[in-house]
Amino acid sequence: ALLGELGQDVSWLALRDGAVISESRASEPLAVGSAFKIGVLAALADEIEAGRRDWAEVVRLEEHHRSLPSGRMQDYPVGAPLTLHSAALAMIAESDNTATDLLIDLLGHDAVAERLGIASEDLLTTRAFFALKADEARRADWRAASPADKPAIAASAAETLPDLEAVTGPHAQGVEWYLPLDRLCALGAPLASLPLMQVNPGPVAAQPGLWQSIAYKGGSETGVLNFTAWLTDTEGRQHCAALTVNDPGAIAETTAAAAFGAFLRSLHGQS
Repeated sequence: ALLGELGQDVSWLALRDGAVISESRASEPLAVGSAFKIGVLAALADEIEAGRRDWAEVVRLEEHHRSLPSGRMQDYPVGAPLTLHSAALAMIAESDNTATDLLIDLLGHDAVAERLGIASEDLLTTRAFFALKADEARRADWRAASPADKPAIAASAAETLPDLEAVTGPHAQGVEWYLPLDRLCALGAPLASLPLMQVNPGPVAAQPGLWQSIAYKGGSETGVLNFTAWLTDTEGRQHCAALTVNDPGAIAETTAAAAFGAFLRSLHGQS
């Protein structure tokens, strides 16, 4: 009941050792904001596991990677050397948008989109997302375009990075990252043991002592909120708990975090 009252469209999912404990609309794609970065990390982990990349590999920041906050790398100088681990850590723990775009550029839209289960032409960098959100006419063109034309429109929009004040308005329908919670949980499960996934526990930090390990990634913009956590309880059982809220207006994030915390406590208390 608490979760369902958080916004116009709400989905949630709780898994324990792969079994569904509770769910509502968990297979329905909703806007999840920066939680899509789990798919970028999954594509990077694929490359590393295959031996084509290494966490210690150094890449260079380029001007077209520069995005808007969150994060800090947008203020780094062009040419700054970064290891893949540093970029991935910033992308997950600080939700660094510039680090995200650098990694998408390195890995390729096709590889990341495939991991996310979306069409390559629908995958936006964060810079393209901000540019389209700030430009109503170009956004309409992108939404109406054929799949073949979408990448060029997004790339053209991303040539100019808008001011932060131009992108703080409500969620622009169709211009986002739309993912179902069951896919987010599946993407993150094999990544949850990575230390970089456990640096920022998000709202789960308010529950010390309940979990042996906490991996977390969420996302938000005006009208969009996601919390996704991969948890190991004190008995060693593996959980994924996730919540997405979409609404035409602003979402009360503090209220949503409290409801998600209650959800986690009830999950922990179930035998």
